[in-house]
Amino acid sequence: MMIKNRFSAGLLCLMLSTQCWSSEYLMVIGAGGEGPKEDTIFDGSIKNIGDYVKRSAGTKVDVALNGGHTKTVALINESFPTAQSKSDFLESDYKRLIQSYKLKLENNEMVAGDQLMIYVDSHGAEKEKNFKSHSIATSAGTAANLNTLAGASLVDLDQLEVLKKLAKDKGVKMAIIDSSCHSGNTLALADDNTCVISGTGPNHYGYGTFGKNFAAAMKKGKNLEEIFLEARAMDGTPGLPMISTQSGQVVNTLLYDKITPYLYHFDDKDDKLTPYLRENSSGYQQCMADANFNSLINTINSIEELNTVSTKVLWWTTKTKEVDLTNLKDLLGKYKSSLDLVKSKMRELGSERLKTEETFNISVSVGNFTTAWKQNYTWKELLSSDFNNLIIKNQERINGETGAANLATFAAMKSMYQKAQAKKDELLRSQPDLADIPAKEEDVKKLIDSTYFTNSAIATEERKLYSALYKNSQKNESTSTPNPCQNFKL
Repeated sequence: MMIKNRFSAGLLCLMLSTQCWSSEYLMVIGAGGEGPKEDTIFDGSIKNIGDYVKRSAGTKVDVALNGGHTKTVALINESFPTAQSKSDFLESDYKRLIQSYKLKLENNEMVAGDQLMIYVDSHGAEKEKNFKSHSIATSAGTAANLNTLAGASLVDLDQLEVLKKLAKDKGVKMAIIDSSCHSGNTLALADDNTCVISGTGPNHYGYGTFGKNFAAAMKKGKNLEEIFLEARAMDGTPGLPMISTQSGQVVNTLLYDKITPYLYHFDDKDDKLTPYLRENSSGYQQCMADANFNSLINTINSIEELNTVSTKVLWWTTKTKEVDLTNLKDLLGKYKSSLDLVKSKMRELGSERLKTEETFNISVSVGNFTTAWKQNYTWKELLSSDFNNLIIKNQERINGETGAANLATFAAMKSMYQKAQAKKDELLRSQPDLADIPAKEEDVKKLIDSTYFTNSAIATEERKLYSALYKNSQKNESTSTPNPCQNFKL
């Protein structure tokens, strides 16, 4: 009877288009991919989202977070005392929650006017070709690489599509808040019923503060667009938080690709800047970088001009900038000059040659067993590998092996390394300067070793630019286009 009554209430709400009774559902998932320690980098967000739940009587929350970190587990238990379910964040937990909400929607336990927010805060991988959005780390394993999340067990956010479609069919408002690295990819899941907000852009790391600030800004009576703009203005980390609104998409198109290089910095472990410079150091790519930079500066100048007030005093006119982005332009100019110098040095080194690939095909037979092998090595990999040592180790294996199958495998590996070493020797004879490139690249790295503080300063100033562009775009928004981020009100 209760389900029937709620379903009828939902239909009445749609027909009358007035504020009526509804339920708020919240799924909190993530905090995976962390190594062995007591706490995690996600604790601040966990506490703040928990504080929101405590202030929001009636919110129905399910939590699948972390596992194995004692202080974080204690924080989760303290933050979500009334959760309908609490578990680690394993693949099985993720699928269980999706199935649970799928059944709630199919069985009309969630009805028109209800709201479902899925709050994601975990390590996030770069987008893979086969996915619409991207993958995040579960509690199983430790992410050793912040781009691929190698070492961690992953689940893809594309699996949320089934809930998104059902929510739209049922008139249930939906939101996905993804604070992970590379979370700008999740905007691909947005539609006219689902608001998507990300903690950073598709190609950038997330630094935790946006998710923490967003959760802290969640208050009853606010809509998600308001919360996003408030949290974004507070954040000063070198990412680029995004929102799926009409204005958000306009600003992303104007800004993201052009400012991307200036939000990268050098890092010994998780470095996005050096690979970017290597891939974009040719003369043609430099021309493209110059054009993008000039376009970015023109965009900044335009928004400054739109927000400049002219006042006539007697016989002269004064101009006052309501949005002053002078510091941003100065920082961008200095950073670009530094990057241009590095790319110039890279071109002088001829580093592009190190990307050249060699393919080796091997086939070895021992008795009735044949092992066929194909391996690609870049010139850089050839020059940096000690194939002679690998040949010796494989010969030792061969000497101690009696099985034909294993002998064929070890012999194939030895043959592979012999061919690779022969190619390496040939390269060093014909192009001896190749051997000096890796050491010279290390010298070039020193030119960009302290870029973090510069690009953090750029990120802080970028917040002013984004806010001004967003407000300007809002003036031109089509009123006939749905805005699920504005319509999703806490």
